[in-house]
Amino acid sequence: MGFSPIVDYVQEVIYFCSRFNHPFGLDQGRSPDLFGACFFKINKELMRTIIYIDGFNFYYRAVKNTPYKWLDFKSLFLKLLSQENQIVQIKYFTALVSGKINPQKPVKQQTFLRALETYIPELKIFYGHFLTHMVYAPLAQPTEKIKTVKIIKTEEKGSDVNLAVHLL
Repeated sequence: MGFSPIVDYVQEVIYFCSRFNHPFGLDQGRSPDLFGACFFKINKELMRTIIYIDGFNFYYRAVKNTPYKWLDFKSLFLKLLSQENQIVQIKYFTALVSGKINPQKPVKQQTFLRALETYIPELKIFYGHFLTHMVYAPLAQPTEKIKTVKIIKTEEKGSDVNLAVHLL
């Protein structure tokens, strides 16, 4: 079966990042959905490369519902990048998940993040946070009496901002 969904996703991002004329491969019109990882040359002679990974976009676009959740980012990018690229840093942006619904989620996530930090010395993790609040949402099949229902909405905040700040 192979790493097809992950490789396809990363190649799509590499292509996306290479389309722009900006010296670092960045443009104001980027799509946040594609921006799970991007590579930027710091020095053309050395081709020193920093990898930026939006952990949530990468998870939901490439590895959710696949057996590839335990991914060695450095090995993956070494295989996908040219031999001229030297990975000097991998910046991984995420937020810690809550255990309210599933108490195993934070344990699994923290185990994964510890493994990444231990196994890949070039990797540094930057954290955002979650905001949870109650909102009204429309029912899929409303009745005459009930058209909306109160739900708990959780949104990840800060990772995109952290990533953008690091890019600048």
